[in-house]
Amino acid sequence: MKTNFNYVTPNIMSGIDELDKEKIQRFNDLYAKFKKKEKTFYRYKEKLKIEKNELDNIKQELKLLDQDLGHIKNTYYFKCSLVSYKTRGIEYFNLSILRYKQPPKNCSLGRAAVIKEHLLKFYKTNKKLTSRIQKDWMNFVKVDSNFGDTFHRISDLILENPLNFKNITINRHVLFPLEPFESKVSIPLMMTNKMRMNLRMMGYTDEELKHMRPEEGWEIIKKDNLE
Repeated sequence: MKTNFNYVTPNIMSGIDELDKEKIQRFNDLYAKFKKKEKTFYRYKEKLKIEKNELDNIKQELKLLDQDLGHIKNTYYFKCSLVSYKTRGIEYFNLSILRYKQPPKNCSLGRAAVIKEHLLKFYKTNKKLTSRIQKDWMNFVKVDSNFGDTFHRISDLILENPLNFKNITINRHVLFPLEPFESKVSIPLMMTNKMRMNLRMMGYTDEELKHMRPEEGWEIIKKDNLE
């Protein structure tokens, strides 16, 4: 299919039956459409080739950077999973912290009823979160330990003990401490993850926290603990 039927002159066309005339016209219309699409295709094909080369270059650079930053990943990367086990017929739960190229660290949460009650006490000032816990505490822990405030608390623990993290004791009392802030502690120079977590529990949004000074947040937390 190298050409259309434009070589069919009016004189030739006049001697062709109507059905063939319609087919010739249809062919010419489709041929014009085909050539237009073909041109577009090759234009995009060339563009895709360029994009593919750029993608390969970026991928290679990412690979090299990932290798260079391996020590960061080895120290600070982690993800969490909720695991259960039975002892003498009783089901218990652990939060398993999985770090890169390291054995998992299991944090005791206790029985389902115990951890659920503990979570409800910890988040008692946040009706939205307590509602989620009441509905499905297991899903709440899974999500929060990988994307929420629990994730940040674990990250802070790793930051404080990067080399000895595997040896420190972590359980529900560490992950979800029920004791209030010590009032004699000095005010930090910047908003900490723990302060953000407490303020979120009290209903403050991330946008509000972004513009809040550390001393303001501290006063709000102290006032809430006294009430």
